Amino acid sequence: HAADEDGLHSSVESRGGGGMGAVARNAAPLCRYYSKMCDADNHAVREAACQGVAELAQKVGQHSLYAEYLSPYVNMLLQALLMCFHDESWPVRDEACLACGTFCIAYAEECRPELPTLFERWTEQLTDQIWSVREDAACALGDAVTAYGPEMLEKVLAVIRKSL
Repeated sequence: HAADEDGLHSSVESRGGGGMGAVARNAAPLCRYYSKMCDADNHAVREAACQGVAELAQKVGQHSLYAEYLSPYVNMLLQALLMCFHDESWPVRDEACLACGTFCIAYAEECRPELPTLFERWTEQLTDQIWSVREDAACALGDAVTAYGPEMLEKVLAVIRKSL
């Protein structure tokens, strides 16, 4: 089978979309699992779960054929990520921050109800003691500007002006 644009082997017609098709068709149990793992006892598992959630948004959420499969679970995944913003482990906070920005790009309208909370969390992360958390908070705010345009840009610029 020829590789498609995402590097997946097989076509939608021949085997149901390859790996991405399988992920999309099994979105419900995968999303429940990732949500549960965002609250695991082990910080490395929580970090990996946040990374996995971000990958779902990036690959499935931005795919024209499969994005709709993940859409009903965006709120559940966002709630799991929001919980991770308060994690004791900075790598978990860092990954949750990035994942939320990725979700806003892929599912702007589904994320809009949580935007005030997300914006608050991102701007809180800008003052974290860990430099990479601050950097990734800025990246997530950039993703939000990409997703929401001028309305978000003005909010971000107001935070910058206030902080200078």
